[in-house]
Amino acid sequence: MRLRMQSLVAISYGVDATLLLLFHFAGTLPLWVPAAYLAVAVVACALFFLLLASSWPERRNDQNLTGIQMPVAAAVQLTFLLLAPQLGFFFLTILFIVFAFGALRLDPKEASFAWAALAAGLGAVLWQVRGELALPNRTEFEIVLVWASFTLVFGRCVFLGVYGSKLRVSLRKQADELAASIRRIEELASRDELTKALNRRSMLAILEQHLSAAQNHGQSFCVALFDLDNFKQINDRHGHLTGDQVLQTFSQLTQATMRSSDSFGRYGGEEFLAVLVGTTPELALNLIERVRLRVAEYNWTTISPGLSVRVSAGLAGYRQHDSITSVTGRADRALYEAKKTGRDRVAVAA
Repeated sequence: MRLRMQSLVAISYGVDATLLLLFHFAGTLPLWVPAAYLAVAVVACALFFLLLASSWPERRNDQNLTGIQMPVAAAVQLTFLLLAPQLGFFFLTILFIVFAFGALRLDPKEASFAWAALAAGLGAVLWQVRGELALPNRTEFEIVLVWASFTLVFGRCVFLGVYGSKLRVSLRKQADELAASIRRIEELASRDELTKALNRRSMLAILEQHLSAAQNHGQSFCVALFDLDNFKQINDRHGHLTGDQVLQTFSQLTQATMRSSDSFGRYGGEEFLAVLVGTTPELALNLIERVRLRVAEYNWTTISPGLSVRVSAGLAGYRQHDSITSVTGRADRALYEAKKTGRDRVAVAA
């Protein structure tokens, strides 16, 4: 991209040198002026091509070397304005292109410094050539060349404006794509790879948030721990691939049953954790029972013949001065009670 932009700079110099040569044929300039201009342009462009193709710009904040190219280009125009004031309008208009190019890449501080430096340099040169500046219009050919010079300067300024607009659109698109990628990465980092439910780390973070809200604002919540009954036997009889499908399906069934305000994730192995906000254990029990019934009534034979899946759950409500460990510990003990008393049931912590 940097080299492509430098190619446009070289083409612009070529246009300028061609116009200067035509002014020579019109009798406005001696031949040495376009020849010297072209030589300086070739040397400057070759130098910047070499620099931009090297690794040196990568170590700089200004990777396009705009802060170097701009004063060089401005110095070239001011020098030739001093040497050939009879075509002063030409070199003055080229300065607009120089600054239009620099405006694409300079920050406000750099642009202000460049503007001040050019103002000083231009003032000194104009003072030196006072009375000598001219707009060639003696012949029809000169008038045509003046018109062509202004037209090409305006065209290049418009091109740079369009280029800058396209660059902003491209950068905005890249920023949107990057933001989407970051959201995707964050989602992948927060989700269990197999079940696509939230992972343990995310669930504990959510639990920490609700715990803080409960302690500071009195917001109630409940914690439910699910465990698939006899899951080891499912793996042994039907295979681990079937076991994975069971975990995935259970996750889908549970998330489809729970409220959008609740959080659900894989806690570890065949255990899952749910955080239900703004509710009490008595009310939350109905929701967890619906999950249990939906699992019991699901046609698991579509996954594997003879497959039957049941789930047990332990439910605990937040109590004052609870910690994550204490509230999940009561839910875990309630889950153990549900397992102990026959499985396929929900137990509420005392």
